[in-house]
Amino acid sequence: MEIKELKTLGLSRGEIKVYSAILYTGISSVNDIHEKTGLERRAIYDILNKLIKKGLITYTVEQNRKTYQCAPMSKIKEEINKKKRQLQSFEA
Repeated sequence: MEIKELKTLGLSRGEIKVYSAILYTGISSVNDIHEKTGLERRAIYDILNKLIKKGLITYTVEQNRKTYQCAPMSKIKEEINKKKRQLQSFEA
């Protein structure tokens, strides 16, 4: 996944950092994400909630701890296609 494609989806710089960290690591804890991005933990939680709301990442609860992973690539492609259709509707 290219960073410019993530920007096309309207993701912020922080959202791209967190998404990329999860994509690189696979199943990730907040500690893993913190180590990869250097972002403050509070910011990470806020960003994770935004990415979950957008359907780009999912989480599971294991031993009372959440772990995060990227949603299937088909979800990303669906979001990109949705943006394309929105842009095309402005051109018509």
